[in-house]
Amino acid sequence: MTKKTYLTGVVIFCIVGIVVFYVVNIRFVTDFRINRLIKNTFINLFYAIIIIVLVINNNKRTIKFYRIRGYSFLILPFLVAIINFPFSALIRGNAIITNYVFIPVLIINCFLIGLTEEFLFRIIINGFIKERFLYKIGYVEYILFSSGVFALFHILNIIGGAGVISTLIQVAYTFLLGSMFTIVYEKTYNIWVCIIIHAFFDFGGQIIPYLGFGVFQDLTFWILTTIIGICTFIQMIIYIYKKDKLYKQY
Repeated sequence: MTKKTYLTGVVIFCIVGIVVFYVVNIRFVTDFRINRLIKNTFINLFYAIIIIVLVINNNKRTIKFYRIRGYSFLILPFLVAIINFPFSALIRGNAIITNYVFIPVLIINCFLIGLTEEFLFRIIINGFIKERFLYKIGYVEYILFSSGVFALFHILNIIGGAGVISTLIQVAYTFLLGSMFTIVYEKTYNIWVCIIIHAFFDFGGQIIPYLGFGVFQDLTFWILTTIIGICTFIQMIIYIYKKDKLYKQY
């Protein structure tokens, strides 16, 4: 069996697995939310395998853990991810975590989401856009276009059971997150940094909906999110401006 045949078989197996988990009503546990978490984790595992195969088949170098450059630049992006965790709501008692035993499953799920989306968008899609169109459309337009593609992709969450309104809200803020992740990758050229930040962000946002109850986005959460968000936005704008100016010189 050749390597190409083997990898094709792996991809086909994963596609079949994804279809089965979407179509068949598989019940691992009686709790609806936990059952959905487990199913989504398997689905995200299949997606991750497919993306890893595609990336390794094209460019292995992009998935190496290169030495990180510009640690100070990463402070605000990491803060964006960290403050998405409902610290205030848990401390005040406005939200509680009831299923601690499934936290490892949620961690795996969030890591797989981060890995799949960062490999797909930062390496495959953004790499294609940058190679083919960057010098034609400009750096600002490249960031906006790639972030728009990333945001629109999240409409597919409706298929996974997410609500329409919550999904549309997610599309709006993932546009900004997509810009941040793209810039972090452009700055560090280390995809694993993007994956870690992405996983942290998703873990904070999903822990109460999956494993607890209550209102986790309270006033303190929104104040911190606004402050850190504005600071990060300014940092990204400055970086884009400098980068765009540099590209226009060529």
